[in-house]
Formats: sequence, C-alpha cells, structure tokens
Amino acid sequence: MAIQNQPEVTILQEIDVSKYPWCDSAVLFSVKNGRGTLAHFGTDPYGNGRYACYSQLRLNGKPLVQGDYPVCQTCCGYLAAGYGLENISCPELEETVRRINSGFEDITTSAELMKPFLGLLEDDVYVLADIPHYPTDGEGNFFWRQKNGLSVKAASCDDYYIRGMLTAVGSFPVYLYPTQPHDRLSMEQVEYYRRLIDEGKPMPRAIAYHEQGFISALLDGHHRAAASAMAGVQLSCLTIIKCDGFIHYTNKDGSKFDEYLFSGLRVSTDEIPEFTKTKKECEEFDLQDCRIFSEENSFGEFSGKLWRYPTVEELSFLYALDIPGEDITDELFERWLSAPQSDDNFFRLKYSLIFLERTDSEKAFRLARRVVKAADGVPRAEEYEMLPQRLAFRVLLRDKSEQTEQLFIDYLVNHHPGDECFDIVSAYWN
Repeated sequence: MAIQNQPEVTILQEIDVSKYPWCDSAVLFSVKNGRGTLAHFGTDPYGNGRYACYSQLRLNGKPLVQGDYPVCQTCCGYLAAGYGLENISCPELEETVRRINSGFEDITTSAELMKPFLGLLEDDVYVLADIPHYPTDGEGNFFWRQKNGLSVKAASCDDYYIRGMLTAVGSFPVYLYPTQPHDRLSMEQVEYYRRLIDEGKPMPRAIAYHEQGFISALLDGHHRAAASAMAGVQLSCLTIIKCDGFIHYTNKDGSKFDEYLFSGLRVSTDEIPEFTKTKKECEEFDLQDCRIFSEENSFGEFSGKLWRYPTVEELSFLYALDIPGEDITDELFERWLSAPQSDDNFFRLKYSLIFLERTDSEKAFRLARRVVKAADGVPRAEEYEMLPQRLAFRVLLRDKSEQTEQLFIDYLVNHHPGDECFDIVSAYWN
C-alpha cells in the first residue's frame, strides 16, 4: 500500500488589506499533498440543462452545507442543511480549535496554529483572513434559524444588483450559515461569551469556510455567534477562502496585469507560486435529505438586536455609494424629500442614511429626524408613505438629545403596539 505524503502547508505572505474595509488581515498560503477531505464538490452546471449546479461543502466525505447555485452572477441560490458537524469525526479541527482558543495574536500566527486543519484542503493556494461577520443570513434573520430543505438566500449571489443605482457589488464573506443542529445550543455557553463581550474582553476567533457569495459556513463558534447576536456586535472569524476566479488586464500602455480572486480579495499572480493543482472533475449527485434543524425553534431570544446588522441589500449600497459623506448635504436631502415617491429618491434617502450612520453620525441624526417628521405628518400624505421611517428611527436610537427624545415620545403618544416602528421606538430607553 502506497504511503501518502504528509500535507505541506506553507505560509507565503501577508496580504495588504488596507483597501478592503470588510477584512482586518489576511495571509496567502499553499497546500501540497493535501488530504482533499475539506473541499467543495459540484455538478456540471452546463451538462444538466438547468444552468445551475448542486454543491456540497464536504468534510471527510459528508456534507456540511449543501447548495443549488445558478450560473447567473447576480442571481441568488438556495442553501440546505448538511450532515451536522457533530456527526463528523475530525481530530484536526478539534486540535485547531484547542490551539486558537488560547487567544488571537496575528493572522500569520493563527495560520501556523491551523496547519493541521488546513492540510485537509486540496492542493491549491488559499487565503486565510480575519473577517468580522454578522450573525445573520443577510436578510435580518438569526443565522442559526435555518430550514432543513433548500431555501433561497439573497446573500448567496456572487454580485448583488442594486436596482436603485443600476450597478452590482461583488460579494465578500460577511454573513454566517450554521453547520451544527439547533439542539447543540447551550444558553450557559452563550451567556459565558456574552459576559466576555459586556466586560470588553476578547473572545477566541471563530473558524469559517467561505461558502458562496456573501455567506461563510461557520465551522466553530456557534455559541460565540449567538452571544454576538444578543449583544448586537460582529464576530471575528478566521475564514478560509478558496481561489474562485482570475482576471487578466491589459493597460493602455500595453502592459499586462493578472490577478487571482479569493472572493472579494484580489491577489497579483506575481505573489502566487506556480504549482500543480488538484484536478477534480464535476460529479453527478443529488442533495442529501439531511435533517439537523428543528422546525419549532424560533430563536426569539436572539432577535432583539438583529436590526443593528445591515442586510445584504443595505451593505451592498454602502460599497456601491463610495462617495465622501460631506457630498450628501442637507440641501440634497431636502431635494430628495420633496419627491419621495420617486424610486430613485427613495433609494437615495434609504441608503444615504445607512452610509451616514457609519461615517458621520451627527449628520445621520439630523437627516433621520427630517425623515421622521416628514413621514409621520398628520394626516400622513400618500406620497410620503415610501419614506424609510423605520430605518430613520433605528439610526436615532443612538442619539440621546432632547429633540430626538421628543420625537420618540410623540410617536408613542400617537401610535399603538404593532404599528410600523413601535418596537424600535420602545427600545430607545433600554
């Protein structure tokens, strides 16, 4: 019997991520003699007449996450449960979790500690990135609240198309998909991690594998993600990203420039050594009927602060806007408010508020108050019904000024529980 060579994981270099605000740090590494037991497997999207492919992220032959993804870059796909990580024996993952739980130093040190697990990958070049993730599915739902069968996920597209701006934004890892069943939830563990957050103490990094589009499969850290959701903060994940594209440029002066794509990261080919990749043919298979999620678990206790996280639509606009906050003036906002029934103005109002909330809070508060006053006029004019009033109240939750408090009081006086913004307004004094 031939003896398989031991996997060789080589840390090549750190990547400059200064132009990627969604990524804190990243390192490029190669795998030679990889076990190939942690990898994506897929069907031929052109040979089945569907122009879509079934996909499985497998660990030791068993699916962790299953998907049905269309060829169209801006079309969303479907995700389904896998086998359940607790049913898959993987000593390398257990050893890696033990190592990185000692605390995060830097991305290169983490990559060194993770080498036993990284050796399960196929021969190729990869990125390991420290990326803050939102513990949602990109549509405002708690990440662990999933169905067993295929369900559509807006965040699974490779490029998110923004109708209001007639443009598309390329994806990057930022939302989470679980690989453990609901019955693994321990509120005692969640409360332990939540206390760390409340005390300002660092939590161990979670481990994730980029699945598709904006979504990462969470391999370790489900309780940390749950605690993050309860606190309304992000969870930093050491995220494995495979190479999923190649771009060839020809500049005006005739010079040529090539880049490999690792989801949203671009790495020059000059930085990537030549070596033989694992050649893997597409295989035909049907998705397995894996039932690891309970239909009865609503996770209501984790929903209180999910509104703090941007949806994939909102997040994409932030990156598509790409303009200085000072260019969004009060005069420009007033012009949009004068005709809010216009689709273009509605999108501008909505996403400018989201953008300013993260770049210029004082201006965001001022403009949000204008939206609330215009949207809640008595009687409320029909042309103002499209105004993003709920978003405006959400922005104002952090503004503890007297004038903002009066707006919240006025809303409570004139409205009832169940009205559009009552839940958010009621949270102002919490």
